[in-house]
Amino acid sequence: MKHRYLHFPSLLGLVVLLWSITLHAQTPVARDLYINDYAGILSPEVESTLRHRLEFHADQKDIQIHVLTLDNYNYQNENGLTWQQFNQTLFDSWSNNGALNERSILIIADRNSNQIGVTIGDFYPSYYQEIVNEQYTKSMNSTDF
Repeated sequence: MKHRYLHFPSLLGLVVLLWSITLHAQTPVARDLYINDYAGILSPEVESTLRHRLEFHADQKDIQIHVLTLDNYNYQNENGLTWQQFNQTLFDSWSNNGALNERSILIIADRNSNQIGVTIGDFYPSYYQEIVNEQYTKSMNSTDF
């Protein structure tokens, strides 16, 4: 009889472990319109100020800027994508779910790798895409990073 009860806690622990692993492997979901601080690095004061500025740009300039912070993007990167591919895939995923549109800009900051990615919507002229890609390439090749 003792053996039966010893297996239940072990089984329960295994289920909880597997459940938590699958949570980390999921693509981040837009929980908020402007700021999704999954890494928990923004203080309430910084988040409030940033939200105010992002709301201003959305209302006055019709530019929707979204900020996402991650603790480690590799937790959500099940397919082994490069940083740039991960950013574009996430932008496309959030666009398909209605969180972003063609006028959106998504800024992703990853705490673990100290990388920042900027992905812009199709509304913006192609030279903005070229600037973003050029800056991305420079930052990734820089030894100062």
